[in-house]
Amino acid sequence: MKASVIVVVHAGAHHLEDSLGSLGSYAERSDVEVVLVDNASSDRSGDAAIARWPWVKVVRSETNLGFAGGVHLGAEAASGDVLVLLNDDAAAEAGFVEAHLEVLASNPGAAASAGRLVSWDGT
Repeated sequence: MKASVIVVVHAGAHHLEDSLGSLGSYAERSDVEVVLVDNASSDRSGDAAIARWPWVKVVRSETNLGFAGGVHLGAEAASGDVLVLLNDDAAAEAGFVEAHLEVLASNPGAAASAGRLVSWDGT
């Protein structure tokens, strides 16, 4: 099963070290892709992402589609069987994608899983 991690960004290039940087362990994997949706960012977030993380697939929108519209655009570009959403200002812990896939695989009727949000200090 292939997973597509979708990150939507709007003028948030300063957040990408957190989100995309935390997904680096998936760079060489064929069963996980990372799709960044640059939602009409004035700071050229997509270009910054390509320069720093060339393994990220970048999709650009000429207009700000909002979060839901950005996710939809990312889903259209994704090739995974499962979509995993990560906010641009959040970081994923090791095993982030695997945890979601495990929950979905062990609950055949499930259509979604959610992570637990914690602050930077773990609380």
